Amino acid sequence: MNKKVKLGDIAQIKSGFHIDRKNRQLEGIDNKAVKTKILAPTQNDSVICEVTTKDIFEPESINKEFFTKKDDIVFNIIKEGEAKIIREEDTGILVPLNFLIIRIMDITKYDPTFLAFLLNYKKTKNQISRLSESSSMLPRVTRKDLSNLKLNIPDYNTQKEYGLLMKMIEEKIKIKEKTIQYNKDSITGLLDKIEG
Repeated sequence: MNKKVKLGDIAQIKSGFHIDRKNRQLEGIDNKAVKTKILAPTQNDSVICEVTTKDIFEPESINKEFFTKKDDIVFNIIKEGEAKIIREEDTGILVPLNFLIIRIMDITKYDPTFLAFLLNYKKTKNQISRLSESSSMLPRVTRKDLSNLKLNIPDYNTQKEYGLLMKMIEEKIKIKEKTIQYNKDSITGLLDKIEG
């Protein structure tokens, strides 16, 4: 049986870190900037973020809550509210201000993978859009918007089952997209060969 819950009741929602503000505060002091892995939004329609590096002063002084942890969901407030689940290999990356960090309070009741897919679901995005339109003049999603988001969530076993199935389908899609790109590159390569 499904139940309606507010996302803010089942998850902590935190803004990303204001990197530029910290760098401005420490600039000119005898500090050396350190290349630090951060999330960055992309222009690619199929990818909401990528890992890049940025020079940051005293990254070790930044609260660890701003770094990704396994099963976090990062939510890109700029790119139409896209969500991504953080896997083991994506941990320890600094989350900047243009993302929200969603941490499920009890992962024995709520599956992060399922919730990430649910946040990317068209009907959920429409609800988020309505919430963000009423709360701000700027078209961006806030912590308050996500906290007030009402989700229709099935029992835990169904969440796990659906989350795993959707993840497998997503992997198949990625493989097909790579195959298509490879084939397009092959055509370009053949035509380049003719051109000399």
